[in-house]
Amino acid sequence: MKKTLILLLICAMILPGCAQSPGGTSDTALTAVTESELETTVLSDNLPEADYEGYSFRMLIRNDKGWIEDMYAEELNGDIMNDAIFLRNAAVGERFGVSFEVIPSSNANYDNDGVKSILANEDAYDIIIPHARASFDYALQELLLDWNTDLPFVDLDKPWWDQDIRESLRINYKLLMMIGDISYKNLGATNAMLFNKNLFDDLGLDYPYQLVHDDAWTFDKLVEYAEMGTIDINGDGKIAFADDQIGYVTDEWIGPIQVLYSGNQRIVQKDDNDLPYLSLNTNLTIEIFNAFFALIDGDAGHCAPWEGLDTSIASADGIYGRFTNNQALFLDTNIRGTIFLRNMDANFGIVPWPKFDETIDKYYSNVDAGCNLIIVPITAGDPERTSIIIEGLSAEGYKNVTPAYFEVALATKYARDEESADMLDIVKAGRIYDLGYYNNALSVFNSIGQYMFTTKNRDFASLYAKNEKNANKNLDKTIEAYGG
Repeated sequence: MKKTLILLLICAMILPGCAQSPGGTSDTALTAVTESELETTVLSDNLPEADYEGYSFRMLIRNDKGWIEDMYAEELNGDIMNDAIFLRNAAVGERFGVSFEVIPSSNANYDNDGVKSILANEDAYDIIIPHARASFDYALQELLLDWNTDLPFVDLDKPWWDQDIRESLRINYKLLMMIGDISYKNLGATNAMLFNKNLFDDLGLDYPYQLVHDDAWTFDKLVEYAEMGTIDINGDGKIAFADDQIGYVTDEWIGPIQVLYSGNQRIVQKDDNDLPYLSLNTNLTIEIFNAFFALIDGDAGHCAPWEGLDTSIASADGIYGRFTNNQALFLDTNIRGTIFLRNMDANFGIVPWPKFDETIDKYYSNVDAGCNLIIVPITAGDPERTSIIIEGLSAEGYKNVTPAYFEVALATKYARDEESADMLDIVKAGRIYDLGYYNNALSVFNSIGQYMFTTKNRDFASLYAKNEKNANKNLDKTIEAYGG
């Protein structure tokens, strides 16, 4: 396939009128560019010329279609994201003379299958894309290359690399895992909040968009709306999730985790020597958790145990079912959850999770730690080649894949209004990766809100006092593994 043909295929994928939905209408509204302009855009990453003569670039990925499709597509099939990934890989493959090989791991969730081969000094994989928390299984055994020093053609200053993860997950100035526009699934793993427009209209409430723009969308405002949106539908004098309308619904892996970041708090922060320390135990943290659990333990809120995303969506009794059935005013979700609501009859809008109060500088959005991270094993045979390929993939992702996902699949096709597209820009700008949340070594602290929910223990102070010593011990082991 010639380079020009690849560029034209990309053009056909993203330009108005070229990519058609099953009904024959365009799924995009992006601005057209000429082929020469497109070529300049695609090749603006400053990578050197290289021809690897058909080398098979090996990627160990969780054995699940939902994660594999983040990095690989077998062929064009008309699906927006499948075709965007296929064309990205085709462009990089043609440019550098490589093909792409997926090596599925043993399971679809938390896995560390690559550890054994690395310890055996086998050059089995060029990159590994594990569950984000599993990446620390490799890091703590010192099995990974440093993105700052070992991958010469990765330019972390480029806009296709996420700067919060670059800062947050670096320890002792070593960065052993990274992500950016090489993965559209990470954008999908970002927390946001949906609201039911029909119920807002019934209540005579203004949509919260202007509050967001005015920096006045706060947790107290959410509680106010949630209380107004909680209604005893069956008239039995009590509020029950199964029977009535609830103001705010979430599950154990979103609300209880996200609320901490609404106050710009972190489980772990770093000192002047780039070494992590526990930063969780603050008065604001206590205030945040007290307010959140007061909401979900009362009538106006409901937090559901996690049963799997598909189960929650398919079940009329789940939080997605209640939202689509006009029995919930607000719903927490990862951004990807919006695509499962495309057949919802009622209109919905998207907003960032609220600030805890107006003193917080921005709307922070946690990225679920079940997302993808990219790690490079120390046994990778040619780090220079690896760096060129992953830089090329991320650059192409930034220019073509992320716009397809963010601007087309979300903002145009599934979200119901232009304001929601603006909200998604705010959500994306506020993404955070807390080292304490991503590193499993911190025991109960890495998911402290979820732990408080499942154990029904709302006493943060006692939990912290009980677990601080062990967490610090494990944090010291992490620092030691990073040479600190």
